[in-house]
This record gives sequence, C-alpha cells and structure tokens, in this order.
Amino acid sequence: MSCIDGEAGFRAIEPHPGSVTLDGTRAARRTAPDASRDRRQAVPPGTLSPEELQDVFRHQLDAVCRVVEEQLRTLTLTFTAARPPLTEPQPSLAPPAADRGALRPLTDGEAEIWLAAQFGADANAAMTEIVTLRLDGPLDAARLLDAVRAVPGRHGALRSRFSPSGESVRVDPAGEVPVRWEDFSREAEPEAALGAELHALAGLSFDPVAGPVARADLVRLGERHHVLVLSAHHIACDGWSFAVLADEIASAYRSGPEQRAPVERADGCLASEAERALAYWAGLHARPPEPLDLPTDHPRPKLRGFAGDTRRVALPPALVAGLRALAAGQGQTLTATLLAAFQVLLARLSGQDDLVVGVPAAGQPRRGEPGLVGHHADLLPLRARLDPAELFAAHLARTGTALAEAAAHADCTLGRLLRHLDRSHDPARPPLAQVQFNFQRFPDALDFGPGLHGALAPAPKRFSTFELTFSLSETADGLTVDATYNRALFEPATIDRWADRIVAALFDSALPEGARVGLLMRRSPGLVTAMLGALRAGIPYVPLDPALPPA
Repeated sequence: MSCIDGEAGFRAIEPHPGSVTLDGTRAARRTAPDASRDRRQAVPPGTLSPEELQDVFRHQLDAVCRVVEEQLRTLTLTFTAARPPLTEPQPSLAPPAADRGALRPLTDGEAEIWLAAQFGADANAAMTEIVTLRLDGPLDAARLLDAVRAVPGRHGALRSRFSPSGESVRVDPAGEVPVRWEDFSREAEPEAALGAELHALAGLSFDPVAGPVARADLVRLGERHHVLVLSAHHIACDGWSFAVLADEIASAYRSGPEQRAPVERADGCLASEAERALAYWAGLHARPPEPLDLPTDHPRPKLRGFAGDTRRVALPPALVAGLRALAAGQGQTLTATLLAAFQVLLARLSGQDDLVVGVPAAGQPRRGEPGLVGHHADLLPLRARLDPAELFAAHLARTGTALAEAAAHADCTLGRLLRHLDRSHDPARPPLAQVQFNFQRFPDALDFGPGLHGALAPAPKRFSTFELTFSLSETADGLTVDATYNRALFEPATIDRWADRIVAALFDSALPEGARVGLLMRRSPGLVTAMLGALRAGIPYVPLDPALPPA
C-alpha cells in the first residue's frame, strides 16, 4: 500500500527547550525573569495568589488521582480473584453448536482490554483497529459483499456481546457485521476522499455491550480500484485475526460464500506454562527501571489521555534489502534489527540506558490455532540495557536473545504481571511500558481469482494507548512505518523529526560506504520520503519508474 493516505514530508525543527537531542546533549531552556515574587507581594494579606491557587488545585488533583488509581487496582484484583483459576490442561471455551448464546467468562486478555476501555470514551476509541484491503482488477462488488457478510458467521468473536459488568461474554446467534458501500469514483481526487473516510473511521468507538464489535466498508475508487476497510474493537479482533479474515474473504469470493464450519475456540494454555512465564517476567522486572522520559512538547497531564494521531513513512525495497542483509550478517532477524534501532533512538532521546518497550505477540500460532479470530495477543514488556560505548552489533545480539527468550515465555498477560508485582504507578503514564514496537507481516498478494490482486495494510490511528508506538508493516512494496503518538505530549513535527532520524540511521547502517540506491517506486509520497531519507543519510540515489520498459 502506498503512502497516499499519510503525510510523508519530514521537516527539521529546533529542539524543544529542555529536550534531549539524538546526540545526547540537552537543549538550553530559556527562562524569563521571575516576577512571581513581586506579584505575590502585591496580593492583599489573607488571600491566595494565582500561583498559590494553582498549587492547592495541583495537590487536590494529585490526591484524587491516587484515590482513582487505588480504586482501579482494587477493582482489577477483585475481578481477577472472582474468575476461575487455570486448570491443566485448559479445556476449550467454545460453546456447543446448539448453544451458541451461552455465557462464558472473559479470558485474561479480554478482561484487560475491557478494563482499559473503561477509562472513558477516548480510551475505548483507542481500542478500534482498522486495516485496508486494496483490490486492483475487475471486481464483482455484489459477490465480494456476499463474501464479507458470510465470513463473520464462522467466528463468534465478531458477534460477541459483553455483559455490562464485564464479567461474561456470549455469542449473539443473530449478530451481524454491518457492511457499507461507498462510491468515491466521481470525486475529483478519490484517494483524498478515501483518506478523509479513513480518518473518520479511525474515530469510531465500538460498544462491546450493545454491539456490533466490527464493521466493513467497501469503497469504490475507480472501475478497477476498490478498498475494503475492516474495523473492529480490539477485544474482538487482533492484528493476526485481520489477516485470517482477509484470507477467508478471498477464499469465499473465489469459491462462493457457501456455509462453512464455524471455527471453535481453543483459548488458554497449560497452567504450568503460565506460571513459568510469570516467573520469568517477574524476575526480569523485580527492580524495574525509571519510567521512560521522552522529551515532550507539552507539560505532561496529571491523568494520561488517549487522543493521538499517526505519522507514516515508507521504507523503499532497496533499504529493506540492505536491512535484511545486515540482519543476516549478524545472524539476527529483521524484527530484532529494527527493534534494536528503535531502542537506540529511545535511549538517545531520553538519555536513559535502561528502558522497557512493549512488544505484542500473537497467540494463535503459539497455541497451534492459526485460524482463530479474536483477541489472543499478549504484550511482552522487553527490557533493554544499553551501553553508549559499545557497537550496535553487540546491542543487536542482546536484542535477538531477548526476543527469543520473550517468545519462549509469552503465555503471560501484562495485567497478570502487574498484579503480581503489585506496585503503584503514575496515572499520567501507561504502566511499565510507555512505548510499543510492533512488526507485522502481511501476505504479499491475496488470491481473489484471475486478474484481481488484494493487498492488506494497516490504517492510521487517531487514538493511542501508549505515548509512542512504532508499528512496522511488511508488504510486497517494502516496509511502512506508522508512528502513533499521544497528542497531549507531542507535536507532529517532533514525531516527523524522530522518524527522519531513524530512517537516516537505518540507511547509514544497512548500506556500505559509497553505495548508491536505486529507488524503484511509482510517483507517490513514499518516493519523496525515500529520496529525503537517502539525502539525509548522504547516500546517492537513482529514481527508477516501474512503468518504464526494462533496459
């Protein structure tokens, strides 16, 4: 998917006063002459000055925050204690075929998503996940809509309804996933209209109690160009699940939406595996580091908000090939290489050498059920200790080892770990991991039949559960980086500058000195981004048009 929908131009800005730049120096903070003492002396005795009123209000707000935090911790512990413990082995939670409307308790992951969504409307909107499925070629729209309507019938998670208390969930036998049709082909700029539609859909907030928890929108851009937009609440659908749905929609489109057998749940893990995973993470965070303190553009609110936005940049295939070669040369994966580079960026921005990054891990392949749809992901709080004097290769090796160990101990939800650690946390920050790194691989091409090509990609988000998320998506066109950030803390230009720095660092690390880059890309914002990245890294490039005949 191209970067038509996102902003691709990066601009350099002056460091925010008091921030830590990438070279480790701190920008000077300008201070004005302090006239507050004179103002306070002018206030008549017996009254409070504006500064003193602010201090009183700040102390009162701190007290309220502490009370709210303690109540939430108590609610979480009470809710967890009331749930049945794991047994060994864990039986399937799928209701019998004749009793699809039966209640069942929430899984640990679902319960944590439910509680996180109770922090307000924005917190619930932050749980909306969206992907786009671009379809290029001759399309039978009616046939595709029939396929889209048929697939959710196989997956109870997409027809789930949660109790108002969040204690149980059932599958609504009559539940449906709404499907809409939009025609933007007559618009002056159909891609711009699609971008506006995606922006509006990113503001959706699903109601897990009343339902529905998912929807689909088919957008016509032209006679041979369509986009299917799939949206869902995170409690009902994770990133892995979207790929499953796209593959099943393609299959139903090819063969017809005949009735297919429902996919049964097989959630849960052995109690011994869960305890082993908990012991590993508890030991890793027995003495957690200080919260990550990124340089912000605005004062940190007393209570964290969830309003966010996304900045997007595309990495060209030439750079991705260089990164693969770098990873292979070090005996590491592309995921470990990109995560290590992200950790280095965070360390330079914050001036901290001990930090935690949340990395989501899909549970379906781990449990041997790749066709499951629902919330089966766990957030793994990877801890990294960096030495500024060492080479990147040494840090990369440790990152690869940490990822392997995390994968071997993935059967532990973040909420379970937090309850075990039983430590209070700052209500202005996400607990334990303030930033997230995600790497997703999408199918190179989905088979919809002769002449019809399908490509899956994530859509930009407007809300954020973390202060900063770097989400990388690998497609046939290369890598796309979505930097989702908290708008109460950061300005878009700051995120652009950070993304610009990491792209330049990747170019510098992946390509040998004196190399030239061939940018084989169509004219798009992604091409502009690749050119800027090459220029910033001081690497010569040659733009190549895919439409031209081979030499």
